[in-house]
Amino acid sequence: MSSMSSSSAIRLVQITDTHLLQDPSYVSRHGIRAFESLREVLWLSCSELGGDSHLDGDSSPSFDFLIHTGDVSGDDSSSSYELLASLIKVKASQLESLSKQQEQQALVENPHRPVVVITPGNHDVVSYESLQEVAHTHKWTIPPKASFRLLNPHKIKNIRDGDDDGDGPWRILIIDTAKHDANGDAVHGAVSHEAIEAMRSVLSEDTHARNPSRRFLVVMHHPPIPPGNERSVWNKQCLANADEFLNSLPPPPENATHSVRYILLHGHTHSLYTRVGTDDGLPAWCAQRSCPSTCHQYLEDAETFTCDRGALPAYQQITLHADGMCTMRVRRLDELSERAQTGAYVTAEEDSLDANSLMAAFAKASEVQQSGSPVTHFRV
Repeated sequence: MSSMSSSSAIRLVQITDTHLLQDPSYVSRHGIRAFESLREVLWLSCSELGGDSHLDGDSSPSFDFLIHTGDVSGDDSSSSYELLASLIKVKASQLESLSKQQEQQALVENPHRPVVVITPGNHDVVSYESLQEVAHTHKWTIPPKASFRLLNPHKIKNIRDGDDDGDGPWRILIIDTAKHDANGDAVHGAVSHEAIEAMRSVLSEDTHARNPSRRFLVVMHHPPIPPGNERSVWNKQCLANADEFLNSLPPPPENATHSVRYILLHGHTHSLYTRVGTDDGLPAWCAQRSCPSTCHQYLEDAETFTCDRGALPAYQQITLHADGMCTMRVRRLDELSERAQTGAYVTAEEDSLDANSLMAAFAKASEVQQSGSPVTHFRV
């Protein structure tokens, strides 16, 4: 594998739980217009990451992937997906992903357009066919229904940039955790048994190849490990077969360069939290990271779904480095009322996780596991 420069880092923006409605002017019971909130989050992400801050020009933001971790819709309407498409296409300089057949040609012709990846949430089950249709029309990447898709982000970036920096350590595994057989009645999710068996085979092949540097960013809607305490409403609303799923992730080879092989990236909980190590049931080679919603947030420890009115809409910046490091940083909007009045965007950098602290947490989890002591979850 050839050496890779710092420019080979993969830059991603994660948004989640947009809950768009057929009527974009509708104000939710939480006092937020989901459409307007998402538009401003996209504006913020583009302006902060080197794109066109006015979002009406021809320049594009300088990130490689736009990842939506589910619950695009808030009312099961087909038009909610078209609203997302309109925001992405018009307000974010025509961010598009690429179909497999057109990947190389489209990347060369449109070198600055990020790949759009969407994994469905529980609110996307009833309107799943609409999501499929809109994704096909706008060339978004979604996993097959109740299954998964594996992407090589280095290959995509190399083609887009016209470079040949070789392969890199990262793969992006996109998993559909929505309960399609529940007709939209299930808040919790699951990974199908068929998907788990197929995924186990794919990941085991990579492990048996003894690739010591391989890392996986696993993109899903439902988290395996819930937030909050033992009385939290989220305890029964996450991944129903979490143990079966986690046991399907093979450990890294003995000569691995990192103790953590999988970073599980998700939405669903409308809050920010991090899990590392074995204390909460995660294998030692896994870490878990959530992302706040682009609209309303929820309290983690509440016994019923309770809005956290002190937490603001946000997105997450993620950088996958060529040396296997990962940098994660959450960026929030300022008060909705102030933004509406002045158009000003002031961010609160209250939640950040850089590569050093993340890897220090990984190392701590590994050390504690070796000593046999219990591991406490790592919070930002």
